[in-house]
This record gives sequence, structure tokens and C-alpha cells, in this order.
Amino acid sequence: PLVFVAVGGLCARSGVRKVRRSAGVAGRSQGSTPRLAGPLAGRFVPTSRVVGPRAPLSSRESPGLKLLGVSILALFWNGVVSVFAYQVVKGWSGGHGPVCLSLFILPFLAFGVALLAGMVYCLLAVFNPRCELTAEPPDLRLGGATEFRWSFTGRADRIHRLVVRVEGREEATYRQGTDTRTDKNVFHVEKLLDTSRPLDIRAGKARWQIPAGAMHSFEAAHNKVLWVLCVRGYIAGWPDAKDEYLLTVAPLP
Repeated sequence: PLVFVAVGGLCARSGVRKVRRSAGVAGRSQGSTPRLAGPLAGRFVPTSRVVGPRAPLSSRESPGLKLLGVSILALFWNGVVSVFAYQVVKGWSGGHGPVCLSLFILPFLAFGVALLAGMVYCLLAVFNPRCELTAEPPDLRLGGATEFRWSFTGRADRIHRLVVRVEGREEATYRQGTDTRTDKNVFHVEKLLDTSRPLDIRAGKARWQIPAGAMHSFEAAHNKVLWVLCVRGYIAGWPDAKDEYLLTVAPLP
């Protein structure tokens, strides 16, 4: 039971911090005055730190961290369910099986098996070839153009198809009663490459003309507009090599 108490305490602490942070942001926004006037008031100009002309883009998810998270969840869930499963097995072996408890625990056991399968899936994905990707020029702006260059390290010959696409996503977070919900919508999808040639898969490039009439990158307390570059390498009989790279698109000059 102490494990559940600890998890509940961490959730409560996180909730208190979130409420205090939201109250602080609201107080600053009400007490401050805009420094810009006229048509420039409220304009959002994203900034990004560029290390060099060909700074590599970083993936949004690390296979190792994903494996760690799924493993912790699987071990925790199956550890709790195993207590009840032991009682069921003990009852059936003693000749007086608990039918109701057996039926009740079946969905929990099925979810635990699915978590173990997901853990194995993430473990296999750790050994996938890794994609190294750069953008030239690295500063992206509406109406401009950039060229993405990639190269795979590891067993890139296992990939039989490579798809590269750009997605524009909108996220809105709001409260509905006591619940916090996030609605997501993909407003732009553009496929840059779909090839099965081994030479283009191992290393290649693709040009992206950024639409001038789209929305630039934006992030506020409850709303986000994200531009993401999705790279997916299809591997037969193995988890696909999937990576997402967050792009910062600035407004029109």
C-alpha cells in the first residue's frame, strides 16, 4: 500500500505546482502592460538557438527512455496484479476456485500481457538504425525553403522503404468540469519522400517549400502550433524505425 500512497503524493504535489504556476502566469499577465503598440501588439516571434549552419536536429523521443517508461509501467502493473493472480491460482489448486475473482482479474491480466509485449517491442526498437538529420538553412520561416539531409547509422540495409513527411499540428488544452483535456488536429500534411531505393534510404536529401499562408510555430499556456518532421523506415518482421523532429517555423518577415 505504501507504493500507492507514494504515487498519490507525487500526483498531488504535481497538481499543486501546476495550480501555482498557472496562478503566477495569470497574475503577471493581468499586471503587465504591452510594450508594443499598434499592429505589432501581440505578435509572437519564436526564437531558436542555432549551434551552427548544419546543426543536427534532435529526435522528440529517445528509444531508451521509451523502453524505460514502458518497463516501469509494466513491472508496476504486473507486480500489483500478481498478488491477486496468486490468490486465484491458490484457490483453484485447493479445489475451491474463486470464479468471480477469476473473471474480474482477466482484463487486468490481459492488459499486463499487453504491457509486457510493448516492453519487448520497445526493446527491439532500441537496436534499430538511427537517423541523423540536418536542415540547410537551419532557420525556417514561412514562405522560405529548406533542405533536409539524412543519413542512417547501423544496419540501414534492413530498411526496405523510407517515408519522410512534414506535419503541422494544433493542440488546445482546456478544462471540462474537473478534467483537463487536450484536443489535437493535424492541419497540414506534406510528403517529401517515399522511396525504396537503398542508396536514397541510407543517405539522401529532400527539399521543403514552407507554405506562406500557414501558421507559424506557436506555444502558449493552453495552445500550441507544432511543425514536426516525421521519418519512418519500414523493416519487415521488426519494429519500424520511427523518429519525429520538432521544427521551429518563424513568421513572415
